[in-house]
Amino acid sequence: MIPGLVISGIVLGVLAIGALVWLQSRRAHDNEQFGFNEYVRNPSLRHKQAQIHQEREEMVACLAKESPEKLVPMLLDDQLLPVVQPAICEAGPAVVPHLIAALADPAYRTPVDEETQSSVHVFFRRSAPIVTVLRCLAEYAPPAAVASVAPLVTDPNQQIRQHASLLLGAIATDDAIDSLSEALADDDDYVRSYAMMGVLQAMDAGRGSPRFRKAVFDAIVPLVWRDDIASSGDAPKCLLRLDRQRAVSVLTGPEALSPGREGLMYVLRALKEDRVPIDGDDLLRLIEAIEPETTEHHDARVLAEALQLLARVDADKSQAAIRRGLESKSQKVREGAAKALAASKSITEPFRIAFGRLEKAGWNGLTPSQRHVLAVRILIDEVKNGGFEQYFVNSSGDHWADAVAGLEAVGATRVHALTQEAISHFGAGGPSIDTDKRHRQLARLVKKQGKVFSHLEDTFYKDEDGIEVCLLQYIVDHEVDFREKASTEERA
Repeated sequence: MIPGLVISGIVLGVLAIGALVWLQSRRAHDNEQFGFNEYVRNPSLRHKQAQIHQEREEMVACLAKESPEKLVPMLLDDQLLPVVQPAICEAGPAVVPHLIAALADPAYRTPVDEETQSSVHVFFRRSAPIVTVLRCLAEYAPPAAVASVAPLVTDPNQQIRQHASLLLGAIATDDAIDSLSEALADDDDYVRSYAMMGVLQAMDAGRGSPRFRKAVFDAIVPLVWRDDIASSGDAPKCLLRLDRQRAVSVLTGPEALSPGREGLMYVLRALKEDRVPIDGDDLLRLIEAIEPETTEHHDARVLAEALQLLARVDADKSQAAIRRGLESKSQKVREGAAKALAASKSITEPFRIAFGRLEKAGWNGLTPSQRHVLAVRILIDEVKNGGFEQYFVNSSGDHWADAVAGLEAVGATRVHALTQEAISHFGAGGPSIDTDKRHRQLARLVKKQGKVFSHLEDTFYKDEDGIEVCLLQYIVDHEVDFREKASTEERA
């Protein structure tokens, strides 16, 4: 290894110097050019971004081969963080003892100002080095870290408590029980949520002794019925993963399925996702008790989940309730009823079926109804996320003609008209189906006319069609292309 130079008192190798030089050049470039508006107006940035991504991946791969003694201290240089953190996560278990040692090093306690922590651009966003160390350790979930991490669940810094709690949950050893239980009782909702995220990570990996699972189950039960911002949805999922039989008893008792119960929507959703069988009469009683109160947002969401769950456990009993739901004044209830209608036909994951077919057979290998559904799905998601500019600038816009046809087919008349108007701005020939050519068209359009789509997007977001209901009813009408056991791939 060629000797490096001293940066912040840390001896870095040649690779680190190269990474620093590269990141500084990227920082200057990003400050100058890489906002979304600039990206839309400058088509050449598409290929520059691809080049930057490739350079970054190559830099990460090189740094991952650096010795742990030199790699971990690089976390102290915030300019190196965008390549050092992923490199550490790729470096392998040899880096773990050095990460654990860093937890006790005061140098890693350097505070980071709030503006830097919340920066929109990932290259400029930073956390205190100790938080980054905890994130890296979560990739490995080493039992040896428990003694060093456990005291951090009482740290005054909320972010440190969050990531320490996640790590302890992911490690899931018996000696982590007490500190993890303390984290699950933290006053901060997000700390409790992170702890449960770690538990779910451990369950995915098959970790956790019977003693650990029982103790953590007991600590999470009170969280099921709390109206928390972040953690309510995690609690019933955790219980089902920790001990399914016991969780079903807790989550489906008469008191659990009571109208007005806090957390009920998340309970129903977890039971639905885990395919837990529930007595149809109990669900019907719940639905009939909620229906008169569905003007309340919470009750509408509960009713939407209850309809879907009922359709899965008793398709016959669900039909009358579904019909009432489809006529509800609440859009959330109508969407839930449409999903329930699909579930009653054994169509539970239609978009996954269609996207799976797309991955294996390509766009031309889809049936017409699958093309309609996916083109509309992609249009909706792109426009809701970043407007028509995002839709047309991305490769998703390659299939705009199928999206227009799909909107007409599913009966989304208002969105169909809005999309056609957006397309009309590209002239008689419409947008190119080649991504690069369409990007150049879009750049010329927005340079000349500015925010040409904004008034269309305002109307689009109002969703007067109830586009999700339109899509799901169309899927039901073409059920053979979207049912798990009768997917197109199996028929081909």
